[in-house]
Amino acid sequence: MNDLRKFFYFDRKSMGILFYFPFIVWAVFAIVLMFNDFEEARFFQGLQYIFLPMYCFWPVFRYSELLEDGAWETLINLYKKHAIIDLMRYYTVMNLLMILLFFFRNLADVPWHLILFALLLGLNFLLIGALLILLVKNVEMAFVFIAIYTVVEYVTNGELIPWPHFFYKFNSMVDGNEAFVYAANILSIVIASLLIRRKLTE
Repeated sequence: MNDLRKFFYFDRKSMGILFYFPFIVWAVFAIVLMFNDFEEARFFQGLQYIFLPMYCFWPVFRYSELLEDGAWETLINLYKKHAIIDLMRYYTVMNLLMILLFFFRNLADVPWHLILFALLLGLNFLLIGALLILLVKNVEMAFVFIAIYTVVEYVTNGELIPWPHFFYKFNSMVDGNEAFVYAANILSIVIASLLIRRKLTE
């Protein structure tokens, strides 16, 4: 436990109380889940529109430190060296929290393809968050872009605006869109990874 705390010591020190925000969102979601028996579609909608966007939270703040005056030239080699480790430790912790939510739901009742999809979407949010902060160079704008996309997708159920749709839509997956949504997430993950690498090596 002490080793885990040391592993995130720098993050807790640099982010302050904001470091715990994903845990707060998780706790609220878990409490609601424990006291309500949601049907599968409603549970997963809550998961992908409320909890999974939290995957982007830590990467955005992590790379925002490079935007301070003089920080890029001083810290870029260190951040580039530890980029994969940093992103994977955030991804691992968020995955553990998500698996706990599945246990609260009763893991045996959750279809494996939804678990796989949640892992893909979480990784997508993680990488898009890291990429956005490197592109727009503003924490608030990075979160605004992600929030707008998520809200619009929720309100329209991904059926209005012709941009890439990353969310699972229970009412339309039977018509062959499921493979497209999986492919969109995988393609986005690959592209975001390549662009992050490019930005960190400029």
